[in-house]
Amino acid sequence: MPHMSCSTRTPNSKTLDGQLNHDENIKERLSFLQFALQSGAVCLPWESAEKLWNCLVELQTCTADEESGLQWFCEVLDKRALSVDSQENLLTKKITKVWPSSMSQTAWRCFKQLFVHVNLNQKKLKQLRHDYAVGINDLDLVGLPYLWQIALWSRNKIIVEESINMLRDIHTSLVENLQQDLIAIREDFIDKCMEHLICALDTGESWKSIEDVKEQYRVGVKKIEDMTKEDNNLKTYTGVNVIANTGDTCKEEMASATLKAGSMEDARKCVSKMDQVERCLRLLRNFVIKCEDSFPRMVPAHGASFQGRPYIVGVSTASSKQSTRFEIMVYSNEYLGSLRAKIAKLLECKASRVRLIHLDRELAQDSLVLWQCGVTGEHLICASVNAVDRNPKAIDEQQLPGILMSKNTQIYDILFKLANASDMGVREGANSLLALLPTHPKLLADFQSLHRRSKAEAQKLLETHFNAKSHLLYTLQIVDGIVNPVNRSVDEHTHQFRKCFLNYGVPYVLAVFEHCNLHQGVDDQTRRGCYSSALRLLKFLLLESKIETRAAEIGHVFGYIRADANVAVKDKAFDSKDEVMTREYESIVVCTDSEKSEMEIIDMTKVIGVLKQLTWASALGQLSQMEANPFVYLPLESTSQQASNKLVGTCKEDGIELDDQYLSIEALELLIALLLRYKDLISAFFTSPSTKAFIVGLLLYPSDEFLRYRAAMLFLKLGAVKCQSGGKQGLVRQYILEALIEAKDEASRHPKSCLHFWELLGQLLFNIEDPEEYSLAQKQLDDELHWLETAPAAVDEEDKLMEGHLLLTRVLVEILDCRIIGSSKVPHGRRLVYKLISTFLFPESTFLWHDEEINGNSIPSGVQFGIIGTSPESDRVFQSKCATRASRDKAFQLLISLVTHCIESLHELVELLVKIHFTDDLVDWEQPSSYGQKTAGGYVGLKNGGATCYMNSVFQQLFMQPEVRKSVLSCVECADVEKKNSVFFQIQAMFGALLGSSLDHYTPQGFWGAFRDYDGSPVNIREHQDAFEFFNRLYDAIDETLKAYHPETTLSKIFGGIFAQQVICRGCRHKSEREEPFAAISVDVKNKKNLIESLKSFVQGDLLEGENAYYCEKCNKKVDALKRTCIKSLPNTLVIHLKRFDFDYETMQRLKLKDRFEFPIHLDMKPFTVEGLALQENENLEFSDSKNSDNGSIEASSEHTTSSEGNRIVPGVCIPDSFYQYDLVGVVVHTGTAFAGHYYSYIKERPGDGLLNCRRAGTGGYVADAKWWMSFDDKQVQAYDLKNLEKDCFGGKFTVDVYDNFLKTNSPQEYDKPNSAYMLLYERARSEVFLDSPAPSANSCIKDEDGDALMKEIQQVEPTEKNTYIEMPPSIHLCVWKENLKFVHEMHLLDKDYFRFLLKLVEANTDLIDSSYMNQQVERPSGTRTGVMLTDVVKDEFAKLNIFLVTEFLFRVYLHTHQNLRDDLPRWKVLLCRMFEHSPVACQSFIYALVKQPNWIFDYLLKCPIDEIQQVFSTLLVQALQYAVKFCHHPSSSDSSAPTIDDFCVDDLISVFLALLKDGTTPKYYLHKYFKVILEYARFGPEQREHLLQKNIFSHLIGFATKLNLQDVKQDLSCLHSIVSLLLRSCDTSPLNNDVEQRMVLPNPNQLQEHPFPLPRDAEEAIFKHRLYTNILIETCPDQDEVITLLEFCSWQNQSFSLCLLQDIMELVQRAVNNELNNLLILLTRLLLLNDSLQMTRQEIALLGFENFPLGIMDLLVSREQMSSYKRYTLLKFVVKLVARSPDTRLLLLGKQVEWSIVVDWLQDQLDTDISSVTLQGSRVTNGDISRNRLQRTSTSERTLHQARNLFNSSEGDH
Repeated sequence: MPHMSCSTRTPNSKTLDGQLNHDENIKERLSFLQFALQSGAVCLPWESAEKLWNCLVELQTCTADEESGLQWFCEVLDKRALSVDSQENLLTKKITKVWPSSMSQTAWRCFKQLFVHVNLNQKKLKQLRHDYAVGINDLDLVGLPYLWQIALWSRNKIIVEESINMLRDIHTSLVENLQQDLIAIREDFIDKCMEHLICALDTGESWKSIEDVKEQYRVGVKKIEDMTKEDNNLKTYTGVNVIANTGDTCKEEMASATLKAGSMEDARKCVSKMDQVERCLRLLRNFVIKCEDSFPRMVPAHGASFQGRPYIVGVSTASSKQSTRFEIMVYSNEYLGSLRAKIAKLLECKASRVRLIHLDRELAQDSLVLWQCGVTGEHLICASVNAVDRNPKAIDEQQLPGILMSKNTQIYDILFKLANASDMGVREGANSLLALLPTHPKLLADFQSLHRRSKAEAQKLLETHFNAKSHLLYTLQIVDGIVNPVNRSVDEHTHQFRKCFLNYGVPYVLAVFEHCNLHQGVDDQTRRGCYSSALRLLKFLLLESKIETRAAEIGHVFGYIRADANVAVKDKAFDSKDEVMTREYESIVVCTDSEKSEMEIIDMTKVIGVLKQLTWASALGQLSQMEANPFVYLPLESTSQQASNKLVGTCKEDGIELDDQYLSIEALELLIALLLRYKDLISAFFTSPSTKAFIVGLLLYPSDEFLRYRAAMLFLKLGAVKCQSGGKQGLVRQYILEALIEAKDEASRHPKSCLHFWELLGQLLFNIEDPEEYSLAQKQLDDELHWLETAPAAVDEEDKLMEGHLLLTRVLVEILDCRIIGSSKVPHGRRLVYKLISTFLFPESTFLWHDEEINGNSIPSGVQFGIIGTSPESDRVFQSKCATRASRDKAFQLLISLVTHCIESLHELVELLVKIHFTDDLVDWEQPSSYGQKTAGGYVGLKNGGATCYMNSVFQQLFMQPEVRKSVLSCVECADVEKKNSVFFQIQAMFGALLGSSLDHYTPQGFWGAFRDYDGSPVNIREHQDAFEFFNRLYDAIDETLKAYHPETTLSKIFGGIFAQQVICRGCRHKSEREEPFAAISVDVKNKKNLIESLKSFVQGDLLEGENAYYCEKCNKKVDALKRTCIKSLPNTLVIHLKRFDFDYETMQRLKLKDRFEFPIHLDMKPFTVEGLALQENENLEFSDSKNSDNGSIEASSEHTTSSEGNRIVPGVCIPDSFYQYDLVGVVVHTGTAFAGHYYSYIKERPGDGLLNCRRAGTGGYVADAKWWMSFDDKQVQAYDLKNLEKDCFGGKFTVDVYDNFLKTNSPQEYDKPNSAYMLLYERARSEVFLDSPAPSANSCIKDEDGDALMKEIQQVEPTEKNTYIEMPPSIHLCVWKENLKFVHEMHLLDKDYFRFLLKLVEANTDLIDSSYMNQQVERPSGTRTGVMLTDVVKDEFAKLNIFLVTEFLFRVYLHTHQNLRDDLPRWKVLLCRMFEHSPVACQSFIYALVKQPNWIFDYLLKCPIDEIQQVFSTLLVQALQYAVKFCHHPSSSDSSAPTIDDFCVDDLISVFLALLKDGTTPKYYLHKYFKVILEYARFGPEQREHLLQKNIFSHLIGFATKLNLQDVKQDLSCLHSIVSLLLRSCDTSPLNNDVEQRMVLPNPNQLQEHPFPLPRDAEEAIFKHRLYTNILIETCPDQDEVITLLEFCSWQNQSFSLCLLQDIMELVQRAVNNELNNLLILLTRLLLLNDSLQMTRQEIALLGFENFPLGIMDLLVSREQMSSYKRYTLLKFVVKLVARSPDTRLLLLGKQVEWSIVVDWLQDQLDTDISSVTLQGSRVTNGDISRNRLQRTSTSERTLHQARNLFNSSEGDH
């Protein structure tokens, strides 16, 4: 409700005329008045407007009247319905009387409109832009003083921002006639702002800096009025034009607006003085920016004079041709124009054509620096090249506000003071304005003349300015800009200044870091700026300056080291244990040859100390610690947590500023650079007692990870320094190592930030060289192994402790060469491999490997079944210690190190992995898991069996009710024989899975089978049913079982209530009552607005009168009576059914009521109970006057109480109102229609649900009383925002914009919402406050992708209010537990990281298999086994183990997985092929594995549907066979020791291949790759073909092809035919040739080898004696080259085969059409051109026919049978081409000249009758493309006609 300003009455609560309340009446009348004004085209006069204003705004009844009135005036102004005098009077007499601090948004809008209209009317504004004028004709605007007051005094941030922008635009949007006085106008505006700024400080309140400001400004002021006692502060301001009495000027403007509330002084205090100052500064800043040109000006702003923070900016360019990305190094204070120029240079274009877009905003103002443009490097800049130049109009820089303000140095003095104010907004505003102005001209001139001054003058100037604390930051920035310019080039003056400042300025720069040199109470931003500039100066002076030195013998680039006379100087490294350094400090003398007398001594130890402090303070994000020198040595060996807090107590947990990160890294880099350049400083650095704590602290305590990483890298760089002492080297590394080793316990106390600590320690240990260091490493390894024994589990992704220890262990194993510790079967073994597998990575898989434990009665120790939550230890028996992705990766790396070149560890690892993961094959191909992983803190969903959503929504509601869940699970389980058909047991099993499962959903398959329909048959899970009906049936089934076995808690005690069926006499009020139990209340939705209305209707009852009159026993007659149903006993959980479904008796169809129906979050049920109705009817019920006790319980002396059963009301007790209060806890929603739809549930978490989700609180504990809402939609469970309840559950209408094609616009249309609430669940309200905040989203729950978070979900426990556990039947608990283990096992197995580990594991030892090592004796690492050599036998063992692991993994798991997991498949293929190439053992082992598992060949070559996998498998097979053939020798070879084919199991493999052909089911699989392998083997050489012939392969192949042909199975058998061709052409078929005389003269040109093998009998039978196979060839693939070659080979000088073949071909030619004919003619052409003794015979048969032979080609051409023109033309063309290629063929056709002429004439006729020849001329249409029965006249057809007509003319027919 709006705040009432004048009255506490609520005029909106009652109606005045019986229809509208007060507010509605006001709006209705105002609306009518506006309509009347518009309709009559009249303007409201001032008299009427004043009355309305007074009535509604000044003398309003309530605040709502004022808002309504102001809103009405705004609308009338928009409609131009106010007279001109009304507008002017409203602006000058009314709206400006409103106090600005109390102005509302509506009043502000009204003022803006009046301001614009009035000034437009007076011609002071020219035109409008948005809501105010942009063309200013006269700056004396009406209402302008009041606009200033609004900008300064309003408390509304939006109004302030708009008013400031309005003032800025008024003074920058000037018309041409005012441009002549532009400088004066801008000066006047600047003076006005400064007046208000000074006046804002003149409030009578104290301000710590105002007195100093006053003293500086008294001088130069022309006139200062007498100050009164009440007002003794500054009243004047001397600006560019000295203005007297400026304070009074402001006060006159303020006083002009007399306010109705309070005095002027009180009104001014509504907004603090600091807010007013900040607004003045903001107005000036916006004004300066708006007036700036788009090009960088010649006089740069101060903020563009020094570099600032460097960073990288990413730039993306997009063009029509390509898109590129590149990075550019920039500084934060670099001009945008400079960045544009750099980008233009890379794009090779003009800078004026480059367009830059950043965060969807164009960057156009090149005069701004990058930080002002918001360019910080976090987001990409999109660059494009325009076609035209952008050339903004140049302006006179002297007119710019920044230049004008710079001419008065007193403005700088004010800003310097304000920059040190206590208010952050004022400080930031002053610094921002200073950055926009040019550098202070006097200060800049002083520093630029530094090199021209004497030493004394220069030192005095530096001392003066560096001691001026008020503008120390400004001074440093000036010097920084001169030394390191950013937007200008380095000139000779810069070099001279650098040289001079190098001599005098370094001590002053160092002094900046002393706390006394900064302003007391200086803020962090100012401090950060001072330190940044000073650090950049220090870095340049100490590192980058090129100064010649006097101490050339020392070789320092800068100065020389000067030792005091009493200090012993040592040029050797220190040793903290053996030697105490006597030198207390070192100094560097800054000198040049020309200025030796002006040397300044720099104490470098002081520099080092300053850098340490700066690094530390900025790393913690607390620069203020620099003041108190907070760096205190921390005794790292202490285990006290308080000791660690001593150093890190101020570290920010949420990260540090980027500037602090930059400052810390820059300081540390400078520190390390100085130590590396001046190595003599190293001793002083490391003898400092705080150095160890400094090193360790930077690695552990900063919250910024990148900072910790850079620190580790820099310390590693420092540790690489070689220092010699006593013949020893590497002492720096040893010192850092000592510090880190001592701090290991401290690192363990910071698990989230210790990773870089361990990485640095590992890197330093990896570089050890000294024997003593090796002893240290051995001790560290023992410590690490001991730590791993008792290591805590890493369950948080941010926990890096486990990663660090595993990394360090790996480094130690590698540098000590003690990989043998991984084995458990050798004397020096430590079983590390087994521990890593069984404890750190795969504990669940290791347990599942022991079948007798999980399937038998033996239960692992620590596990108690039947009670969930007894102890966290029992719930985490098999949780892996590496439960995060990163820690698992480190464990995998450690395993790889252990097995590299160590056969014992490798053997043990391979054996373990195969046993736990690769004993069974995956069955499916690329099928994703049907179950997913439950998110941490999530719930378990339910699978939808087709239409079982109504079940799932009810199940989840019941399960989430704590009492129902506990009752069902704690009930005694039934006998084993009854479990399958027991509905209650299946519900128990379901609840057990929902409670303890680690899967994302559960499939209630058992319930579907046990639950019966009304007729006793299993429920149809694909039939949609009513959820409320199912709830009732399920309620009865569960309650019946609970009453029999668990009567303590039944559903009737949770959901059960009692109705009272009452009949009340209207006369004597006698009441007849009958009780009726209920489990739910069904209420009407039709014609009801909300639940309260429906409940009222429910208890309203019916009147019995007339014929239905009731006989009253008390009245002894029939009387009128009220018959109603009300609630006598309320349950703890109230179920309300909304009657959404109805029956339409007109259409005789069911329908769903989709009307809007509201229901409350909190429900008061008392008005609907017996006692509640009685109170409403004013009956005299006897209630006790005794009050309730403090805890809300009911006293025993009362007359009514509730019994233990059913919450029945017992007479005599007063029930508290809280008893009737209910909170909404669940909603079952139905979406769809009455015939089809979907159910889902929204459920509120209850106290105790922590047992389900274990949601962690922000403090690391558990939320014991969560009240989030969740959405349960079958398998999907996610957080739900209760704010969407109205949209998702109330039903009603929703509007959608639909495009209207007629109107060509979008028009809104209403539709019924399909989703609405169907069942509501309320629970009796608890004492705690209801929390309706939305639950965290599903994405906020950390999802552990490696699957190990599932083990954390196996029965994690959170204490409830009473018990810390939930009972469950042991068998159900065990079943859930086993399913969780199996699922975790599957998730760990099917993990991409695990797959990559296996790949790296195999790659780790492939170097031993390389051929370059084959004949070498490689010495084994000393740590593995002394004196043992890596002989060929050992290498062969490595090869065997690798191949064994690869085959088991690839063929059982990897090749069956989803495509997303097979990213490394190409790498696996390359790796195996390389192993085959270099290792005979690898090749042999691979083939042997396939022989042992022939089902792999069947699966991957014949059954696999994935071409990629088939291709890889066939390639591996071919490569293995190829190199097996290469490695072995023929048995006839003289080398008897050489391996043979039998040694490589090649014969067995071929036998396996051929055996697969006998399988009757084979034809339905994929055969191409299978035959491709055999084909490639046959191509290896004659020996391989002979091998295949010995296997009787012909019978197998031809029989298989014949079987396929008979079954009419379409398969690609090209490889099969190629195999037959290769093998047959390797055999001698000459005995079958008919032409014996020509056998020796004409050898078969297709014979493969010189010495062919004898022709096998099965080949002779299948090919030469039977025609079935040849028929298959010419029918299926007559155009295949290998098939044609085979038929040519068989036809060579074999008359019988040729005749049979030609007969088959000609029969097919007669039947063939189109493309089939072309393929046959290709084959026929090759056969007829076969140049043997039978060539003419074949041609005669084919062309002319033979005896009983089918018709020849000529017969077909002249045949009168129906034949397509295309076929006839094709045959004719065939004859022409044949004659052209074989001229002797013409002789055969001489007797067919007449017939040939007929055919030629036919072709001529076809071409002559073609009417489309003209249109087809020049086109690419051929006769083969035309489907009609007419030929086309083409160039080919014409050429064919010409050749055919001249066929018998030898001179032309041959062409």
